[in-house]
Amino acid sequence: MVIVTTRAKEALALVKESANVNDPMIGLRLEKAAAGRYDIFPDHERPGDQVIEHEGAKVLLIADALTESLAGAKIDGKTTDQGLELVIARAREEK
Repeated sequence: MVIVTTRAKEALALVKESANVNDPMIGLRLEKAAAGRYDIFPDHERPGDQVIEHEGAKVLLIADALTESLAGAKIDGKTTDQGLELVIARAREEK
């Protein structure tokens, strides 16, 4: 399971709003892209998705396979000069 902070949920809700995605049943799908980066885009929930909600609306959808590869990771928001940026921090493995 991926942990999503309140700050990240609020940021995702703002992204949905700025993209004029007003349907509470549509969330932003997190998908792995090239070079270890991730993309997000509006989508409907699919079977097996981890669904993250904020104030009763779906804000983030993560496919089961991606949830497994990100197990224990935390998604948070970080303020930068360009605005709020989502950051995925993977749990450190214990030795």
